[in-house]
Amino acid sequence: MRIAIVQPRTPYHVAGSEKVSLKHAEHLSKIGHNIDFYTSIPKGLDETFLFRDFIAKNLKNVNILRFDVSESVPGLYGNKPDTEHVRWVTESLAFDEKIFESLKQSRPDIILSYYLPDSLFKPVGIPNVLYLSGYPSKPVPWYKSFIKFCSATVSISSIVSEKWSEELEGVPLKYSLGTGVDYPLVTHEVIEPKAKYNLVFAGRLIERKGIITLLDAFAQILKFNNDIHLWILGDGELRKEVEKKIDNFKIDKSVSVVGLVQNPYDYFNMADICIFPSHQGDGLMGTVLESMAAGKPVITTINNGNEDVITNGVNGVLIEPQSSVAIVNAVTHLIENNEARLSMGKKAQEFIANNVAWEKNAQKLSDILLEIKSRIS
Repeated sequence: MRIAIVQPRTPYHVAGSEKVSLKHAEHLSKIGHNIDFYTSIPKGLDETFLFRDFIAKNLKNVNILRFDVSESVPGLYGNKPDTEHVRWVTESLAFDEKIFESLKQSRPDIILSYYLPDSLFKPVGIPNVLYLSGYPSKPVPWYKSFIKFCSATVSISSIVSEKWSEELEGVPLKYSLGTGVDYPLVTHEVIEPKAKYNLVFAGRLIERKGIITLLDAFAQILKFNNDIHLWILGDGELRKEVEKKIDNFKIDKSVSVVGLVQNPYDYFNMADICIFPSHQGDGLMGTVLESMAAGKPVITTINNGNEDVITNGVNGVLIEPQSSVAIVNAVTHLIENNEARLSMGKKAQEFIANNVAWEKNAQKLSDILLEIKSRIS
């Protein structure tokens, strides 16, 4: 089957759906599908190491097609992304226009997109599938109109299906399938721990990822146990605020702001606990699965898709979002109970091996796409 994957932001943006689109392309191609990967040429922006690595793999059945949307919208990439996603939506609409003729001529068997505005204006007669990896923090009226362009949706978790339920009423076919994870993990570097207990956060430094809540909690934890170190992986608009807060709390010796890293597995492998206190909007974080694959106990929040993979107190800890008290209690419990911490990590790793390794996940997605094609064609 020829599959067109549409993801314009992959060359320059590191986030969940961008990473997932690359993994889908890689593993669906290994099954035997032919992949046309449609993406952008973001003039003036640096390419991510993830995209460079993807190109370097020179995958046998993957054809990368790139389009310059700045020809249609001059100066587009000079504007920073905003909370209302105006730049991203503008980019998507311009990108839809750019790739239409190519899709019309190549006639793939199915089209797979990862952001609703990327799924618009596709050639008639080709199943148009939207992979929903998160949900909006507030209602967006025009989503009900945009979703009508989709033939089918695949939600990353049950909470995503629930949050999109009203908009999805008119979609003919609806499926749920979580993301996958590389297993076993491949590490490249040994990261030396900086304390008896090492706590690792990975994610964009934006408000909804809960990084400020985490710092508030960590400052409290240090009052009871100063043999613990927090590692912060990632970058984003709140980086200066994060660094300022660390200085104000006078906890700079106990926190390492690492920035973006090419292989977070090295840090997850070193960690005693991994923590992702997202407030809202996440469907199922890849970092949660990666930490579980490393055999580490994960502390993360409810209503962000984590209930699909974590049984609270068994293979991880689920807490209320936006609660520094909940973080303090969860971290304190795990560092004071070695047996429980190690048991959770072991069971987390077993769950990953048995359920969501990429090879198994890609086969499930392949089966879904083949079913969509057969039911719509």
